[in-house]
Amino acid sequence: MKSKLMVLLGLAFVLCTTVTPIAHSQASSAATILALKATLTELQAVIDRAQIGLDSIAAAKIEAASNEAQRLLREIEKIRKGTVKDVNEAVQEVATQTHQLASSLRKTISQTERRAFLDVNTALANASESLDGIPLVKIAPYAAAIDPPRIRSDVSNRRVLVYGYFPDSKDGRSPEAVVGGSTVQLSRETGAKLSFDLPRDLALKEEQFVDIQINVPTRTGWLSLWKGMESFKDRIYVERSLPLSCNVQVLEANPALDEIVRASSEFTDEARTMGGGGKPSNIRTVSSKDLLIATVPSAVDLYDITNVRIQTLGERFWGGAACSDHGNWSGKLRRWDPESVEFELSAPSVAPHMHSGMRDDCGFVSNVLGAVVGQRCIQVPYTYLHGGGGSHANIGLKPTFVVRKKGVDPFVKKTPVTLSVGYQATEKHEIKFQQTGWQLNLLCSFKDGDEKWDTGPINLSPQLQKAVSKGVAASYDNGVLFVGAH
Repeated sequence: MKSKLMVLLGLAFVLCTTVTPIAHSQASSAATILALKATLTELQAVIDRAQIGLDSIAAAKIEAASNEAQRLLREIEKIRKGTVKDVNEAVQEVATQTHQLASSLRKTISQTERRAFLDVNTALANASESLDGIPLVKIAPYAAAIDPPRIRSDVSNRRVLVYGYFPDSKDGRSPEAVVGGSTVQLSRETGAKLSFDLPRDLALKEEQFVDIQINVPTRTGWLSLWKGMESFKDRIYVERSLPLSCNVQVLEANPALDEIVRASSEFTDEARTMGGGGKPSNIRTVSSKDLLIATVPSAVDLYDITNVRIQTLGERFWGGAACSDHGNWSGKLRRWDPESVEFELSAPSVAPHMHSGMRDDCGFVSNVLGAVVGQRCIQVPYTYLHGGGGSHANIGLKPTFVVRKKGVDPFVKKTPVTLSVGYQATEKHEIKFQQTGWQLNLLCSFKDGDEKWDTGPINLSPQLQKAVSKGVAASYDNGVLFVGAH
């Protein structure tokens, strides 16, 4: 953004040195208009983003700044369309009011220095550099941005940059800053900024401000004959090193919750065509819940029937048929798992039919004939009519279940954990579980000055081992809990 604006201002300078005075004025105004539009557009964008999550007073002030930026952008459009009487005068007026907006906005955000305002501070620093290239603006010195606006109490680099409008008095006097009762000289840096170092003996206390008074020499009056001094105040916030605190509830599956139960009675079913039965086939799926209720008395009263698992099945099959040669029964398991079992029974029936074959005959004649051939019995053919009939196929199940007891807490509370986390940092804590089931329930609170907010619940489990809420990320991996504030 800044480099584009400087190119535009440079272009304006070239035009000013090669064209007539009228063209000089027009080219200068065009470059200034583009610079102002880019500056205001960036300011409005970061202002609008900063409004999220503010209290009503701060939000109202930021909204007023956004409205002012929009109004100035509309004024620029009028200038670009040629609907103003005096272009140069209108440009200077918008430039002056943009300076005033930057000054007002800095005063607003310096009251809290919330992290939401960091982008605004950066945009104001860029704006001051862009506005510095616009000539003939009459406005009192002011600070548009402080870099850094926030520091740590253990900071080693104490250099501070002050962005804004600081015209040179051209009389040898230098701007100065009063910090903690000490006066330090300000150095002029390239562009619209001054710099100084916070005194080494200045104590930095967390969640407090370092007040700064900046004195800028001025020249006022007719022909700028009178020496003056413009003073304004600003401040730098000393942030908390560990602003995020997370309370972690640690829960582990209760080993006394589950019980192994053996069925005390047998579940049975059948397919039957024998004895008037009209059910030649039976394919059925039975849930673990229904099996438990059928085979364990008082199961509904003792156990949570919504959480029943089959451990072993204990199955058996039996049956019978009027004609075992032509209408045999069958039974088999199609599948089973901890939640259900599926079986198939078949009991066909057969119509009257002929049976034929060879059988042993050991009567008198057979004995005589057998004596001739050297054996007592001989094979003789037979044929008879079978009357037909049905069959039956039965299954019996006597499972072993893993059931969940009623009235028992599913989790056992372990020692809770509290983690303090720095901004853009990650803390870790080892938590080991003996059981496969566990829960980590986090509630994190952020407090730094008047900036306070909660993440809301962050819940981790074997099924969900990573979660994020409001920029706070939590994860559990290989026995270690990680919490990061980003």
